[in-house]
Order: sequence, then C-alpha cells, then structure tokens
Amino acid sequence: MSYLILRSSIIVAIVSSFVIVYLNYGVDNNVYLSEKFSTNSLSKENNNSISISRVDKLNEKVIKEYSKINSCYLPLLTDSLFFLKSSDVRFKWDQLFNDSLSLNNPYRNRYLVGDFMALNEVLESRGIIELNPDLNKLFDFKEYDNQLIKLLNNAENSSTDKEILYNFIKENYPSDSLKLINFYEKVWIYKTPPFIRSFSRMRDKVFANGQKVCLCEAHEDTLVLIAQFATSPKRLN
Repeated sequence: MSYLILRSSIIVAIVSSFVIVYLNYGVDNNVYLSEKFSTNSLSKENNNSISISRVDKLNEKVIKEYSKINSCYLPLLTDSLFFLKSSDVRFKWDQLFNDSLSLNNPYRNRYLVGDFMALNEVLESRGIIELNPDLNKLFDFKEYDNQLIKLLNNAENSSTDKEILYNFIKENYPSDSLKLINFYEKVWIYKTPPFIRSFSRMRDKVFANGQKVCLCEAHEDTLVLIAQFATSPKRLN
C-alpha cells in the first residue's frame, strides 16, 4: 500500500509512492494568496468561457486561483515573487511525475507539496483543516468491497473490531491478507481525527496554523488533493 501516515507532533512520513517534495514560497517575500475564492473567477477569461482539458495548458492566472484552494497546484506557479531567491525553482506539469518509476507504474503520478504559508494576504491565520485519504477513492482499493473499508476504519475502536477485520480479510482476501493486514498495522492504525485549528498557544506565545504537507495525484485534466496534514505553526510576534 502506498500511503504511510505516521504522526509524531503531526509529522507526516510518506514512503513508496510519494518521493518528490515541493516547498512553497517563503514568508520573507510578503506575498500572500487569498483564501477567499469563488469559482466564478475562473469561469471567464477575456469574456470567454474557460474549457479546461489539460493542466499543462493552464495559464498563470488560473493556476494561481486554483492554488488558493488546492495546494497541489503550487509547484506550477512561475511568478518569481512566490520564490525565495535562494530557491527559485519552477516545475512543469510533466515534472510532477516520478521519472524514477516505469511509465506503467501506477504510483508515478503521486507527489508531495509542502505549503508553508501560515498567513493570508491580510496577515490573518489561514488555519488548517486536515484531510485523511478516502480509501474508497484510491485506486489501491478499487478491487475491494466497501465492507473492507468500513472495517478498516472501525478496527481502532476495540480489540473485537480489530479481530473482525482480520477474520474478514483472511476469509475474503486470503491472497492479499498479508498486504492488507500490514497496511492496517503499519499505516491506517495511525489515522486520527482531522486536526482543525486557526491558532495554537504555548504559554504566552500564539502561533498561526496553516502550514501543511499535501499528498497529491497528477492527472492530465486535474491535480487531485488526496490528503493534507498540519505541520508546525508559525509564531506570531
């Protein structure tokens, strides 16, 4: 299985399919992306309707608007204001794919984005709403029925629920039992309720939440946000 979510102070560790990490623009640039976004702003360009068919054909304006609500688009920004001078790195759509994997490898379109902007353009905390992967939407689980997903999600409730999961796997998917049980024990057991917060406090210090690591999938017509997890917040002066 491809998603490994291990938490220690909400740290995300990813192995196998997520091997590329992109770091977002730096706060020293004083450049902020608005969190307020309306899809109406994307509906017209030069008074003509936009028909989006390929990500690699999107212009900078559209990419910027998309990146406000989906951090998976951040690597495609080309405006120099969004990069520190010491890390002026830009990516094209085809560079989101892991070229160390074969062309027919189903995991080569997965990548990580580090979105480390904690404040918006009016210097307000962006806040964080974590998103766990939806196993029903991952191709990794397309060959399994919904009952397995339900039992995986319930297994943490009690030792009885865990035993029910293991028995179900061994009875219905004997050839995949080792893989599925390993996925639960090494990955899914660490799933926690989504962290939702705008500010954190430690003694007399206040921190803005909003920095996050995002798990993404690249496709020809879209960049899919699979999951996002909070990283360390930014201290407010």
